[in-house]
Amino acid sequence: MAEAWMTLDAATKALAATADRAALLMRDESDRNRVEASRAWDQLEVMRSDILEARKETQKARASTRRAWFTVGIMAGAMIAAVGYTSSALTRHYLEVHQISTQADQWKLTAEHKQIELQQLREETQNALIAQARSEGELRAQNPHAVPKTTLTERVANLFISPEH
Repeated sequence: MAEAWMTLDAATKALAATADRAALLMRDESDRNRVEASRAWDQLEVMRSDILEARKETQKARASTRRAWFTVGIMAGAMIAAVGYTSSALTRHYLEVHQISTQADQWKLTAEHKQIELQQLREETQNALIAQARSEGELRAQNPHAVPKTTLTERVANLFISPEH
């Protein structure tokens, strides 16, 4: 039995040594798994921070896009208003030019009529002066001793233009 005891003792020691080795291997495996889990956790944290950063950048990009489209909308509205105002102003100025052109044409016609009237009045004045000169000539011929009366215009003209000069 001693031999069996020794074998049992050796078996126990061998079993204990195997258990110790197994425990050591399990501890090493556990440590490696902890390190691996820690690395995985760190990678998860990095990925979370990257995702949060990407979210922030996406929100900034969306905000910038909204501002850009808002600016485009304002510019489009300003362009529409400018085109409308310009169109309105051009139409108004076209009507004013047309009205002024019509008025200028009327003034031209009036001026032409007045020119014709002036020419007729000059002709009538010329004819009247000729008739007056004939009448005065006939009057002098009938009464040669009568002194002709001078008109106010002739007297004023004689003040500035004297026949002695």
